[in-house]
Amino acid sequence: MNDFCPKGDYPCGFCHDNCDGYKCVGCDKCEDWFHQNCEGLSNAAFNYLKNCTLPYICSRCCENISGFFDYDKSLGRLEFAIQSGCFEMGARMETIFMRREPKRLLPKQAFRFEHSMSIDHLASDLVGKSDFVPVLVRGNGNCLFNALSIAIQGNEKLASEIRVRTCLEMFYHKDFYINSHKRDRMALVSPPYEEAVGNCAQNFKFSSAWTIHAAATVISRCIKSLYPPVHGLLDPSVSILNCEFRPRALQSKHTINILWCSMIQDKSGNCLTNHFVPLLPPAPMNVIDIDLSPSSFEELASLENSSSNNPPLSPSRTSGLDHPYSKSPKYLSLNNSDQECDQKQPPLSSTKSSSSDLHYGKAKRQFSKTTIETDNLPPSNNTNQTCEQNRSSNISLKIEAIGRVDNSFFDAECLLNIFKTFPVSEALPSIPPGLKNNVYFIIKNTANIVGDKKCSFPDDCGTWSKGSAPKTYFLRRESGEYRNIILRNKMFHLNTRSKGKSIYILMEPQPDPSKILTLCRYYTALKLDPTYRRRISWMNSSSVFVVEYLGMFPGLAPHGNSKRKQAYVRAPYDVSHVMEEMPDFLEDI
Repeated sequence: MNDFCPKGDYPCGFCHDNCDGYKCVGCDKCEDWFHQNCEGLSNAAFNYLKNCTLPYICSRCCENISGFFDYDKSLGRLEFAIQSGCFEMGARMETIFMRREPKRLLPKQAFRFEHSMSIDHLASDLVGKSDFVPVLVRGNGNCLFNALSIAIQGNEKLASEIRVRTCLEMFYHKDFYINSHKRDRMALVSPPYEEAVGNCAQNFKFSSAWTIHAAATVISRCIKSLYPPVHGLLDPSVSILNCEFRPRALQSKHTINILWCSMIQDKSGNCLTNHFVPLLPPAPMNVIDIDLSPSSFEELASLENSSSNNPPLSPSRTSGLDHPYSKSPKYLSLNNSDQECDQKQPPLSSTKSSSSDLHYGKAKRQFSKTTIETDNLPPSNNTNQTCEQNRSSNISLKIEAIGRVDNSFFDAECLLNIFKTFPVSEALPSIPPGLKNNVYFIIKNTANIVGDKKCSFPDDCGTWSKGSAPKTYFLRRESGEYRNIILRNKMFHLNTRSKGKSIYILMEPQPDPSKILTLCRYYTALKLDPTYRRRISWMNSSSVFVVEYLGMFPGLAPHGNSKRKQAYVRAPYDVSHVMEEMPDFLEDI
């Protein structure tokens, strides 16, 4: 940029007076010259432009076709700066370009779910039954900013603006965010801060917890981060990322709820948490008119110093519509999201949410790489009904190792069909970690039921109550079919019905024991919530067993003897197995 005009009579692009060669700046896009005062440049900004090697763009060329500041082009300039190795210069230039952007307003009311929006069904499976509705967001790398824009005004039009302002916020206040998270282990589950700033400066790049905290300052609202245990309840991200990020200057009493979600899997089938979904409160049952007058809005706080004094966001529009899920049972404890944040607490760090608030407990170690992606499960049709139709039509049905159950456990004949046809090579090695809501698993049976060895079925759900294990017997006929028989007084009987009553007929002679199959089904309920049930089924001649979970997982609770009020999770089976073999290993040494 040159600070002199090549011609003394060159007119100013704003006032059309001649430029005298001093205190003027030239636009590298439209090639017009402007007086310093006409451009609204401070002396500090004008002096900075003298030594800047990046092109200068006048305030008129920074606008889009609608006459507003073009944040998409601003993001493109930041991306060019980060790729050219001059990001600091580019960030300061963007601050100068945004100097004339007027202050915008945010609505006082929290935006509510509308019928025109689409529900994210994968997020619905992760959240379970909740008072809040997960809204579908485009997964183009800008999902965090799209989600925040939807939570503010119901569409994604603010995404680029929030991203640009968040990038500048992270650049100017690096020490604040790093110091805010020195003790909460945020760096363990996030990329390096400089890498996070670089990703924020580039379009279609993923965001992290650093970005969420800076975005909370940009929109001047608390952002409640919800991280479901898709990688198991011992994943450290569960305890670290279930928190509330507080802005540097809090202006609005409403909290925005953002759920970490997933859209893809890696080659191993593990769920990659790379997506963000807003959780919106449902609209009231009756349509109400919302005041959109200027008095019904609230201004955002400006940045703390002139170098980052960016104006708040654009005006929002809200509408109230009824929502069918407005009275659904709670799963996530989000009822305090619209309550006023405590102004007395220092807004200099993120505030951790309690385990009772989020029902996710405290996690300290990685549990397993195996995860459950409920959207990839087989359809939630009644499996018992499907098995019945399969038997009547003599069609072989492909059964997956992971699937859904619908309101009831499998019947005995359906289990028998699974044990007869399911290949052991496709069974899972152990019960996967993560949420298990109305789901079944087919597990390899090699580690259980070996001689008199005690059966072990470890999972990450907590403590189960003592259950019952009834047995059902089947007799294999010459035709290859199986018939249910009853064991009474250590003798096998056939069961028939006459006039509505069961009649037991003693089998003469007694069947050959080698032709009898024994089906065992172990029923138990979670101690924390007896409505959440589990059943484990196995057969004496099968190499697999079936584990079924019915109900919605209520979360973890502290152990009865816990002094730290920390959620209790059993150690993984492979860890326990190694510990059992440790004495023999020490003897060999």
